[in-house]
Amino acid sequence: MPEATVTDVHGGRSPLNAEATSWEPSSVFGATKRFWYALLAVTGVALGVRVIYATLWQWHRNPGMTDTYYYRLNALDFAKGTWRLSQSHQSSNHPPFFSFVLSSMDIARLMTYGEQLIFVAVIGTLVVAATGLIGRQIGGDRTGLIAAGLGAIYPGFWLQGSTIMPEPLSMLLVALATALAYSLIKRPTLSRAAWVGVACGLATLTRSELVLLVPLAVWPFIAWLRELSGRQRVKLAASTTAAMIFVMTPWMVSNVIRFHDPNPLSSQGGGTLAGSNCPSTYYGPLTGYWSIGCTKIPAASSGEVATYDIAATRKAEDFALTHVSRIPAVIWAREGRVWGFYDPSQQAQLNKGGEDTWNLTAARAQVWCQYVLLALAIVGIFVLRRKKVPLSPLVGVIVLVVLVVAMFYGEPRFTSSAQVAFVVLSGAALDAGWSRVHLFGRRR
Repeated sequence: MPEATVTDVHGGRSPLNAEATSWEPSSVFGATKRFWYALLAVTGVALGVRVIYATLWQWHRNPGMTDTYYYRLNALDFAKGTWRLSQSHQSSNHPPFFSFVLSSMDIARLMTYGEQLIFVAVIGTLVVAATGLIGRQIGGDRTGLIAAGLGAIYPGFWLQGSTIMPEPLSMLLVALATALAYSLIKRPTLSRAAWVGVACGLATLTRSELVLLVPLAVWPFIAWLRELSGRQRVKLAASTTAAMIFVMTPWMVSNVIRFHDPNPLSSQGGGTLAGSNCPSTYYGPLTGYWSIGCTKIPAASSGEVATYDIAATRKAEDFALTHVSRIPAVIWAREGRVWGFYDPSQQAQLNKGGEDTWNLTAARAQVWCQYVLLALAIVGIFVLRRKKVPLSPLVGVIVLVVLVVAMFYGEPRFTSSAQVAFVVLSGAALDAGWSRVHLFGRRR
């Protein structure tokens, strides 16, 4: 039996038994012109869907004093060369990368609310293209195009990018990290592993919970590379981790030095926990959700970031410890709110009236479409497992979302990081179904 080869972490070639790698990813950019033209057409549809929704539903809306206002203000400040981290006082409420990317619009002098909406729609369109490339990487051209087609029209994709929020950028960076991780199978070099870490670091600077990407998605994947020695796998994992930390270090050090902040990535942790661990979110109609009224801490000054964060965290912990018996039901409600099995009608109303300002009909459609994609994704997992495709880059992100929702509260926006995985897995399931139908037709 001929032997396959794999690039080791020093850039050389090492023998590898062909049976150990019965599956390997397709090259991301080695597709035919036919595939590229089809993917371009699909992304054109995706852009049209996003622009139409943004112009019809969001264009003339007033974001108010929400996170959208925060990101827009920071982007305007960055464009002027001013490093200000909050609309009311200096803090580290949100990681800076989305505002930094948004500020790039100033080069073309396109900084109005509507122009920024279109910019976010373009980022969301790039997510669709990246999803198609990952699908091609793990299942071939047809899987990639099916995945991209789903991403183009699935409300769970385009609703995430309907406001000036960081979700589309975090989805794009998660997709990039996933594609780079799969490329390690063909060339497991230290430099490629470092680029995975860079993507994860930038994702973390977009949404802070994505710091868990490396331990939940990347490390298990590197451990799967059993054709490499243990020492080689450790080097790859160390390279990824070091690159991620290197990217995040300036932001974290800045927060620690200026604010003595116990949460160097984001100072929202305490407020988020306080708002999700209180009477109104443990009992009653808002069980599993979040309440801004619970975030007020009289004993802590809102101007002192670390003081408030510590006090809010302590308040949340004290409440949770005195209501331990309710925690299983609350976690069930939190997960149910994001996956659509706990009062989906109320959750759609909350998404319409809350910070997301989703269209109510679209929010309801998102729930029903998500049911279908969840079922298809489960089938896709079995399909890819039979092909010996390593799933940790996809499943790890889903696990990340489940853990974050259980820890904080049920907000569908939290699922954005896992949406790429769901669409890719669904694409694999639909492709397998198409192959079976085609094969059955030929046999007849």
